[in-house]
Amino acid sequence: MSESKVIDDIVAAVLSQLKASAKGDATPVPQSAEKAPAITIDAAVITESVLEKQWERKNVLKIGDRSLLTPSAKDFLKRNHVDWVRASTTVQPAESEGGAGRWLFYPVSVTKSGLSVSDRVIKNSKMAFRRELVGCPAEATDHATAELLRGAADGAIVITNEPEVAACRANRSRGIRGCVATDPDQVDRVTRQLNPNYWAVTELQAFRFGQILNAIVSRAASGRRKETS
Repeated sequence: MSESKVIDDIVAAVLSQLKASAKGDATPVPQSAEKAPAITIDAAVITESVLEKQWERKNVLKIGDRSLLTPSAKDFLKRNHVDWVRASTTVQPAESEGGAGRWLFYPVSVTKSGLSVSDRVIKNSKMAFRRELVGCPAEATDHATAELLRGAADGAIVITNEPEVAACRANRSRGIRGCVATDPDQVDRVTRQLNPNYWAVTELQAFRFGQILNAIVSRAASGRRKETS
């Protein structure tokens, strides 16, 4: 075999190895990551241990509408900076209609028909509502005042059989203007005078109950539009 032939064979072998190596080391182009699916936890009572077992950091967390969060579960959510919502939360863009604002809704004591009325009012409003389920008026009031004072919401509505007690408790916090809603005309009058950011309402007859809620959300929305105009 001639010297040139040997050199050609060596070069060919080296080139062949280089091509094989380049082909094997090629890094695949990563595909865009799919959006992490939401995890819904709808246990009757949700504790910290339940969250630790079922929640994964990459997933959006949804809590069942009737699930009760224990104090340890709430601490877990705060400690881990978990963004969560209720499973059937109805949220409309706060920017719509000039920015109607973000409100909280607490149906503490309400019948099925009353809940249907309130859901219809919320759906037809131009407000951004977040529904919270709690065990008692005191818990609803404490949660609402905390959210209002830290700027996470612009107002709150609590449906309770103890509206006076709830409003009185809310007014212990500086910066909270709590009132009891008794009829649509009273809501209009009090809104002009005090501009409440906390309303306590008792469920009455469905028609009148709907009128009161409509008065609250419409006055709040119109007031918000004036602020942002």
